[in-house]
Amino acid sequence: MLLSDMAHQPPISTISQNYKMFKVLGQGCYGQVIKCLKQDTDETVAVKVLKQRHSQLKIIREVTTNVNLFVTLREKSDDCQH
Repeated sequence: MLLSDMAHQPPISTISQNYKMFKVLGQGCYGQVIKCLKQDTDETVAVKVLKQRHSQLKIIREVTTNVNLFVTLREKSDDCQH
C-alpha cells in the first residue's frame, strides 16, 4: 500500500520530523507498520504506529497473554519431543 492509498485509512499519529514515510507495510488491530527513512542516519526502518483507541495497559495485557501462550505451546512441544 502506498502513502497515496492511505487517504481512506484511519489517520495515523504524527511521526517525528526525522522520519520520511514511504508506504504502509502492514496493519493490524493495534495499528500500522510504515516503511520510513530515518533522515539523520539515512537508514530504512519500519515504524509501528499504534492506534490511539488502544490504551497502553490494554496492549501490554494482550501482548503478555500472547507471549505466555507461545511459551506454554513451546514447552509442550519440547516435552513431546523428549
